Amino acid sequence: MKILFFTSQTGGGHMTVAHALAEEFKKYGIESYLPDFFLEATKKPFCNFPKNYSQITKDFPFFWGFLWYFTYPSFCYHSLNKIVKFFTPNRLKDFFARYPDISAIISLHPLLNHFPFECAQRFYKDIKFIIVGIELQKYHTSWFQKEADLIIYPFSKPYFKNFKEWKNLPAYFGIPLRAEFDLPYDKEKLKEKYGIEKDRKVVLILGGSEGWGKIEAIVKKLYEERDYFLICVTGRNLELYNKLKNNFFEDRKIKILSYYERMAEIFALSDVAILKAGSLSLSEAICSQVPILIYHYLYGQELGNIQFIVQKKLGFYTPTLKELIFYLDRILLTDLGKKLKENLKRFKGINGRERIAQFIYQFLQAH
Repeated sequence: MKILFFTSQTGGGHMTVAHALAEEFKKYGIESYLPDFFLEATKKPFCNFPKNYSQITKDFPFFWGFLWYFTYPSFCYHSLNKIVKFFTPNRLKDFFARYPDISAIISLHPLLNHFPFECAQRFYKDIKFIIVGIELQKYHTSWFQKEADLIIYPFSKPYFKNFKEWKNLPAYFGIPLRAEFDLPYDKEKLKEKYGIEKDRKVVLILGGSEGWGKIEAIVKKLYEERDYFLICVTGRNLELYNKLKNNFFEDRKIKILSYYERMAEIFALSDVAILKAGSLSLSEAICSQVPILIYHYLYGQELGNIQFIVQKKLGFYTPTLKELIFYLDRILLTDLGKKLKENLKRFKGINGRERIAQFIYQFLQAH
C-alpha cells in the first residue's frame, strides 16, 4: 500500500506531523511519499508560499488575520479556489504522474483539501482522500471537504463521507507527534546532561518565527531579574538565534539552541514552556506535562488553540510581559503549577500517532 501526503513546510508543524505518521505507517508495511506540495507541484506565485508564509505572518500579522476571516465564509474560500484553478491549467498532472499506484492521499494542510484533491480525483481511480486536522479546536472552512472519505479531528468524532457507525472509537484521537514524546525521561539525569543545577527551575522559551523584539524583552527580563535557568530555542530562525547569541552570554543561567532534534528531552526537563499558540508545540508541551504560557498567536488561525489551553486550564494567555512574569512566578513558586499538572494529566495521551495510523489502516482495509 502506498500513501501520498499533502503537506508543506509552511509553519504549524505540517511536515513534522506527516513524518511522524509516515514512520508509524511502516509498521503496517505502508510506503509513504512526503513531497512539499507547494514547492514540487506548483509554479509561481504559489511555489513561493512556504517562504512567504513565515515573512507574512511575522511582518503582517493583522493582514494574515484579515485573510483568515475573509476566507472563512464558504463562498469566499471557494471563490479563491477558482482563482487558483485559473493559474494552474494543467491540473497538476505532472506532479501526480510522479506518484503512481497510490491507494490514498492524506492531507495535513488546510490549503490542500480542495483544488488539489479535485485534481487528484481526475488522475487517480478509486483513490481514498483522508484529512487529519491538526488544530486543537476552531477549524477554518478550508479544513472541511465534504467529498473526503474520512476526516479525523483531534478532539471530535471523525467525519465519514458514507456514514456508518464505527465501533470502539477512541475517546479522542489527538495530534500525531514524534515517537520520542512517548518515551519516559529522568529529569535529574537530563539536567546533569545539559549542565543544569539540580534544584534550578527550568523555563523553556520557544522563539520560532517570532522577531527579535518580544523575545528579547522576555529573555532579558528573566535573565536579569530571576534565577531560573532559561532554554531558548529559535528553530530555523537563524536571525533570532544569532541576536540572542550576541546579546546573552551563555553561562550557568541560559542555553541558546537553534533547530534541535531532541525537543522531547528539552520539554521533559522544563518546568514551564513559554511559546506561541501553534498547535504542534502546544501538543508537545501537553504530552510532556509542562504548564503553558502563550505570549502570541496568529490572528484567527490560532485563536482556537488559545481557547483550548485556557478552557482546559492547562496554562494561560499572557500577551503582556507583566502578565507573563506574574503567571510564571505563580506557576513556579506556588501550588498553581501542581494544579496545572493535574489538569494536564487528562491529556497525557494527546500523541495520537499510533491511534490515527491504526485507524486509517483499518479504514483503508475495510474499504
